[in-house]
Amino acid sequence: MQVILLLAAAATALLPVKSALAAPEAPALLAQADKPAAKKKKKKKATKKAEEKKAEEPKKEEAPAEKPAEEAKPAEEAKAAEEAKPAEEAKPAEAKPAEAHPDAPPEAPPAAPATEAKPAEAPPAPPTIIHKKDEPAPEAPAAEAKKPAPPAPPAPVPPDQDNDPPTIAHTAVAHAPKNKPLRLEAHAIDPNGVFQVVFWVRRAGGLDYIPLKFSADKITMGQYAVEVPSALMTVDLEYYIEAYDNLGNGPSRSGAPERPLPIKIDEPIVIAKPKEPEPEEKKTIVIPKGEPPAITHPAVTKSYRGKNIEFNATLKGPTGVSSPSVKFRYKGEKDWRTLPMGDVGSDEYTATIPAGLATRDLQYYLEAYDTTGAGPGRSGGPDVPYHIKIEDEPPPKPVGVAAGPGPKKMIIPTFKPNPGRAIGYTFLAGALGFLAFGGGEAYAGWQANENYRFTFKYEGRDDPSLLARANNYSKRAKTFAFIGLGAAVVATVLLIVFPEQDMTPRPAGSGGDDGVTLFRF
Repeated sequence: MQVILLLAAAATALLPVKSALAAPEAPALLAQADKPAAKKKKKKKATKKAEEKKAEEPKKEEAPAEKPAEEAKPAEEAKAAEEAKPAEEAKPAEAKPAEAHPDAPPEAPPAAPATEAKPAEAPPAPPTIIHKKDEPAPEAPAAEAKKPAPPAPPAPVPPDQDNDPPTIAHTAVAHAPKNKPLRLEAHAIDPNGVFQVVFWVRRAGGLDYIPLKFSADKITMGQYAVEVPSALMTVDLEYYIEAYDNLGNGPSRSGAPERPLPIKIDEPIVIAKPKEPEPEEKKTIVIPKGEPPAITHPAVTKSYRGKNIEFNATLKGPTGVSSPSVKFRYKGEKDWRTLPMGDVGSDEYTATIPAGLATRDLQYYLEAYDTTGAGPGRSGGPDVPYHIKIEDEPPPKPVGVAAGPGPKKMIIPTFKPNPGRAIGYTFLAGALGFLAFGGGEAYAGWQANENYRFTFKYEGRDDPSLLARANNYSKRAKTFAFIGLGAAVVATVLLIVFPEQDMTPRPAGSGGDDGVTLFRF
């Protein structure tokens, strides 16, 4: 009974619905009835979208490449919502034939739109969102691929099998600005590690190279760099690079000592400012950066073996003088040696080659730079050097030899006896002897006289013998004195009358050529 009542009530309730569906305004009424459900679904989608945005904000910093996909998401959702809206409005029209049967159960008409609405709205949106969200992930590495990754290290090779030097790559530098530091880079790798990379540089056409060591890059493996100081960037250069590995294999080179890589040093271009309408007194003057000094030098052409060789020069320049030196070598050698010159004031410079190096013929030239590195200024040059002839020092000239043209004969006069002068020396010797004896007698007479006085005064006796002895000594002393003085006078007269013969050597032909020839010169 209760079941019959329920069925009757359901049939009564369906009558207004059926009449409404039959009316022309039925689709509009169904769409209006479904609006609250659509608003609820839209609100749910908006809430889900806000949560997804909040969850994806930290990911934006980690993966900037996903931003375009996230920005496209609202547009895609809006498009999906617009596509779903006509589907929702079309649902009542599809459900109308199903509800026209009077025998259909009452639960079926309301359940049919709900079950059909879920598959119509849900399936399109999720695949689109998930697909777009995951799609930008592989694009992130593409943005980082702009900077090339460092090359992978070579596969390790056992030390006993590694006989190859490092692999070196370098892009040659053909031009560089003057007086500016130059940075050069090279790439060198080896399975057992690179021991060192060396940059060898010299002046163009020079002989000796200067080594500079490359520094390894701390970030990129195998990358090396070196900075050439501005002091070297004044003239054209030549260089090459070589590398060794940790096992001593090498060198591997970029360039070679015999075929170096050239660097052309470009002079700085000074551009004068365009003349502006100013008074005539103001002018723009361009001063050159530097000028090598001028060298004035008297050449040294000859020197003696084992003697110091001194060089003097005058160096003047508008921008000063720097590094003056003498370049010298033995004749026949290739390498030049450097001898610095010292400043002695008033623009005068000097240098000395030690006596120990003056053993054979030499070649030399002078060079100097200014304080800005311009130069070198030279006197002579590597191709046109000065020559020094090293000779043995001549023996000293004999004393008393007069210099003159042509050979001359020297004569010593013949010795001639001089009896008068000999007698004079004899009298002189006798005078000295007599004076000596007279002095002795005088002293003896003085002693005898003192003895006589002593006995008379203190003993009180008079001894005539003592007095006689004193008188005898006195007489003999006077006699010897007179004889000695006379002999001295005679000797003086004889030595004056008979002068000594001149035996000094003299040139032949000057008079008195009789004699013995001493030597010729």
